[in-house]
Amino acid sequence: MEDGALLRAGKLNHPLFGGGGQGGRLEILEADGTVRWRWDCATTYLQHHDIELMPNGNILLVAWEEKTDHQALAAGRAPSSISADGLWPDCLLEIKPITPDKHEVIWEWHSWDHLIQDLDKKKPNFGKPSDHPERINLNYGAY
Repeated sequence: MEDGALLRAGKLNHPLFGGGGQGGRLEILEADGTVRWRWDCATTYLQHHDIELMPNGNILLVAWEEKTDHQALAAGRAPSSISADGLWPDCLLEIKPITPDKHEVIWEWHSWDHLIQDLDKKKPNFGKPSDHPERINLNYGAY
């Protein structure tokens, strides 16, 4: 960072994820190693792969967002492709560090808001995925 501090992503142990991209902790460290700010993003969201410090001092991050098995079914996900652990679609968050352990979500984008499914006509976002390339097929690879 311009003031010599370090913005970093760290890995937390998570009961569902153990792969290469999993993170879960964001920190701003002073040059002497003192933690200026920390957010453990590993419950409803799980930060993964990348973060970006924005010119305004906010942080842009990609995260997985927890959706329960019930939410996934209600959205039209194929039942055979849902575990008891639910579904974890991507989202983008812009956060503003506030105090050493507080932040504010300034902006957010959720892939969950851009779905299409062709499994159940009675469920939301029903349609033919190939007719809607601007949407994300909720059942891609599910059956």
